[in-house]
Amino acid sequence: MKRIITLLLATIILMSMNISAYANSTIDQSIKSNGYDYALGYGINEGYTIPTQEQIDAESAKAAEAERYVALKRKELRGSGGSKTNLVGTFKQSDSNTCGPASARNAIIGYLAYNDNNYTAPSEGDLGDSAYLNTNLSGTDFNASRWGYTMSYFCPKYAYLLCWGTNNWNSDLQAKVIYTIDRPYNVNVIANLNHGYTTTPINPAYTNGIAHYVCVYGYNDNAGVKKYNICDSKSSVTTKYTTDYLNLANSTVSRGVIW
Repeated sequence: MKRIITLLLATIILMSMNISAYANSTIDQSIKSNGYDYALGYGINEGYTIPTQEQIDAESAKAAEAERYVALKRKELRGSGGSKTNLVGTFKQSDSNTCGPASARNAIIGYLAYNDNNYTAPSEGDLGDSAYLNTNLSGTDFNASRWGYTMSYFCPKYAYLLCWGTNNWNSDLQAKVIYTIDRPYNVNVIANLNHGYTTTPINPAYTNGIAHYVCVYGYNDNAGVKKYNICDSKSSVTTKYTTDYLNLANSTVSRGVIW
């Protein structure tokens, strides 16, 4: 009996560690700004779903592959992962709650422009439909099944997975972005910003907090640069800009990315 209890406790601890790696960073729930509760994401992307164990295992295997790829590339390029910028759409979201499907559309437009420019990209409304991202008045859930299915369906040459922020997020995020952007099919990353007041926003407009999806369509890993290329569907913000590695990591660690 003692052995059984010990095994059960060990299993529970391992399960807790596995989940905590995907939800290890918490935002001060008291932070509010400009009428929105950015910490909880009300009105933009309130909901979230912890991935299943199968999804966690698949993402972990892919992450290990990405880490090996980037480590080898940096070794060959003497410390740098180089740079690359992909094609991307410049669509602006129609409402405050539609940043999820708008960012997905921009990523898909870039993919189609490279792989099949005769194919019409799905509309923001189509992507937000219940068959895909299921966007509602609260926004788009950070849901591994819906995001993975939707992005892989419209970008069929690449299997998208969702990852929550980890304990080593700045480094892990670099590997995920570089690996994805470098794929030969012009696939981009969807990042889920979710934070309160910060001194390291990806854009000065988000200093006081934001809950928002953006598309990452490039990177520059050279020494002294270390920047990501961001495509932002928010109507009041410049569509394309760059941000420091650390800024995107800090802004996404409480949620994560679809890559």
